[in-house]
Amino acid sequence: MTAYLDSGYPVYAEGGDFGYGNRNSELWPYFGATYVGDGNDQTTGNVQSLTGEAGTLAQGMSFSYPYQQGPDSWVDQLDAGSGTVVLRSQENIGRVVCNETPTYRTIVSATIFGASSGNDREALLAGYMDYFMLGTGIGQSGTWPQPARTAVVPSVARIGRAVRLETSGPARELRVFDVNGRALTEWRLPAGEAATIWHIGTEIPPGAYFLQARAAGRITAHPFTVVR
Repeated sequence: MTAYLDSGYPVYAEGGDFGYGNRNSELWPYFGATYVGDGNDQTTGNVQSLTGEAGTLAQGMSFSYPYQQGPDSWVDQLDAGSGTVVLRSQENIGRVVCNETPTYRTIVSATIFGASSGNDREALLAGYMDYFMLGTGIGQSGTWPQPARTAVVPSVARIGRAVRLETSGPARELRVFDVNGRALTEWRLPAGEAATIWHIGTEIPPGAYFLQARAAGRITAHPFTVVR
């Protein structure tokens, strides 16, 4: 994993005990987080709510968390080391830390994204994606073939209509994901191709989605919205 990060790739890690299990490993410093403690058992509880820190990608966001339920067991307590705390729980305890270096970017989350609830989930996921797609060689000039930008035309797509999915550089694969990370459809493009057409079926619910393009091992992604 350290070699992967040193090569310029981003990493997202989550889990209540990820910090506890890795705090003494050579990997942990890459996350820029200080491990404070292991938290409490499920009966005592840890996280009722999460609030975004001002000046971060989660600014103004808030979430509920299943207090004293399955995911709320031994949730690591974190603070900023070289990184930045972006989400804190109700007692001002750090739970998510982002770390940016000239080579890579990481996010470590002691809470489970899929277990949180609230109106800002889609915005937070989009913020994570934007954070990872910037500054890591993706979407910038580099020494490898890569998709520079992806786009959905129009950016607000409608169910029952066709949209054009495109990237400014040749891509071998395009995929559409929902906010839970589930791949809905994919296309493998002939060499030199950079676009395809997606006919959005009525089985696709309205909401936020991501177009992902892959080329030569590099990935870029773009959020878009589907409406009725």
